Amino acid sequence: MTPMENYWKKQDKKNAAKFVTQAERREDILSMKEEWEAVDWPNVPFEDRLKYLPLAVARFEYMFNNTEKCVGLNYDPKRWVRFDLKMGRTLGKLMKRSGLKPWEKQSELDSEGYYVSSRTWGYVDIKPIHTLKGEDKNRYGGIMKPQGKGVEKKKYIRCHLFAENPMENAGDYGPAYFTTTESFFYTKGLKNGEWKSDKEMMMSTYNHLTFHDEVVA
Repeated sequence: MTPMENYWKKQDKKNAAKFVTQAERREDILSMKEEWEAVDWPNVPFEDRLKYLPLAVARFEYMFNNTEKCVGLNYDPKRWVRFDLKMGRTLGKLMKRSGLKPWEKQSELDSEGYYVSSRTWGYVDIKPIHTLKGEDKNRYGGIMKPQGKGVEKKKYIRCHLFAENPMENAGDYGPAYFTTTESFFYTKGLKNGEWKSDKEMMMSTYNHLTFHDEVVA
């Protein structure tokens, strides 16, 4: 493949990702659900974590969209927040992409469901495993808070892609602020309890609010 052919192949991939709707993205993620449910995440060998990263991000995205503290009152069954991991040499940038909120739509064209915004939600520790020793290896896949235009200086692990419950300390705008000793990663390790979906509760709230809106109208 020539350099120009390679360039246009990359451009095609970017354009394809750009014009994926939220509904299409949700279906893509759901198609991988059986795969991540078969993985014992806290016990994935260190040397295999790089291979599992894409699946770990898909699992994180699914759980984020079904966790009330992350989605909150913005919940709408047609909305689906997307996460893309931009890989660097030692850090990955976890980008959160969103579509329009229901009250932001101004025309029928807005309801197509494309992603319109992107921002840095967190940074993922992806230092090569062979450069780490002992317990430091467990940092691989850990999520840190953004600070300014980069990562938080102390690089505390707030959430973890390979934890039993990667939603612990996760929020709408990024990982929650905790001191080292308050973060699950430094006390429980990756076995921090089972994650439970809030979808049923969020749908109940959504239906309740929608019903009252219709009555008022």
